[in-house]
Parts: sequence; C-alpha cells; structure tokens
Amino acid sequence: MLSRFLQHHVLANLTFVLVLVLGILFAYPMMPREKDPSINFNWIQITTTMPGASAEDVEKLITDPLEEAVAKVSDIRFISSASREAVSSVLVRFDDVDTRTFDKRLNDLRREVQNVENTELPDEANSPFIFEITSANAFPTATLVL
Repeated sequence: MLSRFLQHHVLANLTFVLVLVLGILFAYPMMPREKDPSINFNWIQITTTMPGASAEDVEKLITDPLEEAVAKVSDIRFISSASREAVSSVLVRFDDVDTRTFDKRLNDLRREVQNVENTELPDEANSPFIFEITSANAFPTATLVL
C-alpha cells in the first residue's frame, strides 16, 4: 500500500487534500472560539458629577472622600484621580488577582462608594458611576476607516 502512494504522486496528493477537506468540514465547526474575548485589566473608573461646581469644590467635596473610601479596599495597586469643573474622576487599578477575588474586591469598592455617597457627598452631586474597564468596552479590536 505504501509503495503504491510512493509510485503514484497524484493519488498521494488527492488523499492528502481529501483528509484536509474532511478535517476542515467536520472538525473546524466544532472547535471552541470567541470572536472578541473580553480581557479584564482590573481597572475601575468612578465618575461623579456635580453641576455648577468649581474644580476646587469637586476636589474637596467629592474626590477626596471617594479616594479615602477606595483606599479602604484591599488589593489595590494604585489610585489616580482628576477633578475638573463639575466632574470628579477616580481611576482604580487592582493587583493582578484571580477573577473571584477581583469580584469580591469590586463589591467591596461598590459598598465603600455607596457608603460615602450616602453620608459624605453633597446632595447636589449625582450618584457615582462605577465603570469596569475591559477590552470589550475600552479598546476596540479593529477600527475601519473608509
């Protein structure tokens, strides 16, 4: 049988093509794949608005209390904040932890922010918006320009 393949190259090539085609037709559709896998970078953005407030007021009344509350949560690598007119933005980067631990820390963060919202933030301030930054919502895979 092997000598037959060695003597007839066309038969060997056709058999090879047949195996490739059957493999593609039957195996490829069953392979697990994801179009755009979501990658969690362990980054959280907390944005709070207070219409009509100056940058100094936003810093003193919103950003500082939020930073103090966020600092109570464990496994945080760093906290960065920016205050401008009517907007407070706090960026939180967690350590590289497993998904389950990250979810626990995120719940702790939400609880601390909610406590600050209920006790320390002014009534004029809107509720803090907590946004989890992942590859699905922050960094597009491809951009098409026509």
